[in-house]
Amino acid sequence: MQTIEAFSVREATCQDIPAIVDIHNGNVRTPTLLSHQGFLLATTTAEEVLDQFKKCVQYWVAVDCTERIRGFVAFSWPKLDENSLTAIFWYDESERKAIMGDRHIYIHVVATQKGYTGQGIARLMYKNLERHFPNSVFSTFIVRQPICNQRSIQFHQQQGFKVIGKVEREQFLDLKNYESVLLIKRT
Repeated sequence: MQTIEAFSVREATCQDIPAIVDIHNGNVRTPTLLSHQGFLLATTTAEEVLDQFKKCVQYWVAVDCTERIRGFVAFSWPKLDENSLTAIFWYDESERKAIMGDRHIYIHVVATQKGYTGQGIARLMYKNLERHFPNSVFSTFIVRQPICNQRSIQFHQQQGFKVIGKVEREQFLDLKNYESVLLIKRT
């Protein structure tokens, strides 16, 4: 096990895409995995990640001292309007304006390589985001039903995120009675 000091965070390049895809797909749930073993809902491809790069989604990677990628975070600055927020049931209506502002950063996904979870890599990537983008509002959605990604919810709450709303759908991908929670953190 490496200490967190052995890792650094940098902006990803196109050469990092295969490692990002491997880490992402290594964390996708399957029918035989418990929900805490696979938390991402669908696989991705190199073409999809490259398309995200082109759509202004930034990827940052955590690398070890040998420059091997051990985790990544994908985020963007979404352009939201009132219509895009109608599906959200707000627990705290006052937070609606925060995620409509120009300092809002949406976190698409954060994942670490199998065998490296629980070593502080995701926390390190979030701390780097906070340092590079002070006075920002970070948000993310996490699945709560029909499978519950409780580990991710707890991780985000430990990082200072709070649940401010939820989205419910009869069907999302292959999941019936789907619910995800919206979490935010102000820096």
